Amino acid sequence: MNISSESGKKISGIMLLLSAAVLLSAAVSPVAAADQKYIVMYIVGSDLESYSYAATDNLNDLLTNWKDTQGDLLVFYGGSDKIGWRDSIAVANMQNIAVDIVDGEIGTDDGYSETKNVLFRINKEISSADALTECLRYADKYAADNGLTDADRYIIFWDHGGGYSGFGIDENTGKELEIKDISDAFAASGTRPYNILAFDACLMGSIEVADKLSPYANYMVASEELVAGMGYDYAAIGRALNLKPSITDEEMGRIISDAYVKQDDYQMTMSLVRMQKTKDLVSAIENLGRELYAVVDDYESLQAIGYIYTNTQGFGTYNADPSEIIAMDVYEFAKMLSEYSDGSLKDAAQKVMSAVDGFVVYATDDGYFSSAKGVSVAIPSEGFSDIQRNWIDLGGSNWYSYMSKYYNLAGTDSVPHAAYTDDDSGDYYDSDSGDYAEYDDYYDDYYDSRAAGSKSVTFTDTYGSYDAVCDYIYLDGDRYIRIGQVPLEEKMKNQTDGKYSDVWTSVPSGSYSIPEWDCRWFVLQSEGNAPITVSMEYGGTYTDDDNKPVYMYYIFGNLTRVVKGSPVTKPSYITVITDPSTMKVKDISVSSIENNGGKLDYWGNGSILKGDVFTPKITVYDPMTNSVSEIISDKSYTF
Repeated sequence: MNISSESGKKISGIMLLLSAAVLLSAAVSPVAAADQKYIVMYIVGSDLESYSYAATDNLNDLLTNWKDTQGDLLVFYGGSDKIGWRDSIAVANMQNIAVDIVDGEIGTDDGYSETKNVLFRINKEISSADALTECLRYADKYAADNGLTDADRYIIFWDHGGGYSGFGIDENTGKELEIKDISDAFAASGTRPYNILAFDACLMGSIEVADKLSPYANYMVASEELVAGMGYDYAAIGRALNLKPSITDEEMGRIISDAYVKQDDYQMTMSLVRMQKTKDLVSAIENLGRELYAVVDDYESLQAIGYIYTNTQGFGTYNADPSEIIAMDVYEFAKMLSEYSDGSLKDAAQKVMSAVDGFVVYATDDGYFSSAKGVSVAIPSEGFSDIQRNWIDLGGSNWYSYMSKYYNLAGTDSVPHAAYTDDDSGDYYDSDSGDYAEYDDYYDDYYDSRAAGSKSVTFTDTYGSYDAVCDYIYLDGDRYIRIGQVPLEEKMKNQTDGKYSDVWTSVPSGSYSIPEWDCRWFVLQSEGNAPITVSMEYGGTYTDDDNKPVYMYYIFGNLTRVVKGSPVTKPSYITVITDPSTMKVKDISVSSIENNGGKLDYWGNGSILKGDVFTPKITVYDPMTNSVSEIISDKSYTF
């Protein structure tokens, strides 16, 4: 076709304009919609912001390292006792935050009045389901109005966390969002699932939390343990988004986790889980609950389960207070159950382990835990009766029913009244120090002591105790030291079938003879050095691989270990497994605390390392008052 010169100019002009548009587009380099990231942060500032400006610092780190050309940020903040955070929920985007933060503090520009650098404010209490619902709805509207509908969406909940009990305590009102409140808000908002739901908050990496929130995200990032005060490494998050705008959800979850635990703190965990696999794990735990419910009435099973709880990694304390532990590692609990059981219970435990493997994409910690495989579950420890059922119920009745039954059977202390009698002197024992002979690597010697007189122990038991022990007392200079305990294990008739059983289901009241003792006991001693006396507390009788009875003992004290170049001392206990027939040590390990609902193991996997220094706690008996007291030994043992 022939084209006139005038038409040709017009066509040429159009082509030039198109070329200019292409050049302009290339100069700006916007990322594709699929590579854009839309981050929503729900920040309940609390004392973390009012006392230490933690939210301000985190937002500054994120904005300093993330370019606004690669996505957008929408922040809802409030719940802190400070200007701009106190009376309403502020709604701010990336540009608002960038201007507001210039003075070094989010929420105010002059230190006296609320900042004007917000989109608007919501006059609601931030720790309420109603407020969260409104914020989630607005987050969707903001995305639609700003071309972020197809962006990858991350939502971060920022504040204190309580695990299954809730999240986000408003410093001004004391109100907290329960996990059900968060779930209800997501459901009411009508929002579609987020790519990642992240909790920059303590203890939120639990199956109870995931169970309630699984419909609303593809992945969840959270910690089984308490979260350090500095929270996530937001600078690393920003850098990752800059370096790879097309980063996948799993890659982002791993970066959040790794960057967090690499910060300068301790006792840190973080994990990434697949929310669509939540129901598989819940189903496996419910099935395990059914199996445990069926056996927990049996005394030996109850004793074994208690041992497993004591040695399963627990979470919830920085100061070694067992009463603060609220959850345990699901995988380690199931693993230990599988090792101590058979039949359908063993199968159920192994299915839980397999389900954890499918649920957890990635789990990491800083090396201070015996197990942190990525997901925790509530424990039936002290205070269990005060826990609301809806916090920890997994939808079925099996797991909760088992925990309730276990708690009712084993959740209270049973200490019988004991009156000691002595046909001769009125003391427990009158023992003299003897010679030492080498036995084992760590516990190498025995005492050769003489028991004075024939003795009996009278029990008046009103508590239904499962066992009773006899103390061994050693005269060390002018002090009577309780060096150990052995259980009284007379064979008693079973009331239902009249047959004899090996252990009591309760300790009958009455008078019992002190067990015969060959005057051998354990001490800490290395070659060429004098022995160190220790007090060993009886922890239970179990069977080994050969189905022979073994005794478990605890030795309390302080352990010092060089960690990251510096000595760290922690109140600790050494667990010793002994063969009573041979007086040999079969196993030995160390833990930083002892409790009935899990342990926070500062010392890692329990191994005692060369160079560890242990100072034992000694139990001293006063025959005049028939009482005991505890002192720290003036001697230490180096492994």
